[in-house]
Amino acid sequence: MRQSTVDVGNTVIEGARTEMWRVDCIGDASFTRSGDGASWTSFSGEIAIHETVKVPGFKAAGLSIEDFILLSVTPPDPQKSPFDGLRQTIPVKLATDVWIPEVTVLTSDSASDSTLDPDEYIAYAL
Repeated sequence: MRQSTVDVGNTVIEGARTEMWRVDCIGDASFTRSGDGASWTSFSGEIAIHETVKVPGFKAAGLSIEDFILLSVTPPDPQKSPFDGLRQTIPVKLATDVWIPEVTVLTSDSASDSTLDPDEYIAYAL
């Protein structure tokens, strides 16, 4: 979610700020359950940001753009569930470059083109 806020009066009137704001959906997520415990559940997935989003959040002279992950969980049958629904926002900072994992292999002898022994190299993601 993206919240855009404009301070239209740059003042406080009767204890209230003079801001206008709106919230827009800027991405879609897909998650799958990846583990369970006695008191927890783990999910794994990714969030795809819409192509129209070109700029990360910022603040400048009464204008602020803030990005959030909105997590909503609703039980299938709220009347029978021992748990209430959950709605929580998590502030995030978007980056302008996409992260693409690359694997690089470092060897103790880079001139060698023979088969590598597992004890002779280190693999890491950039």
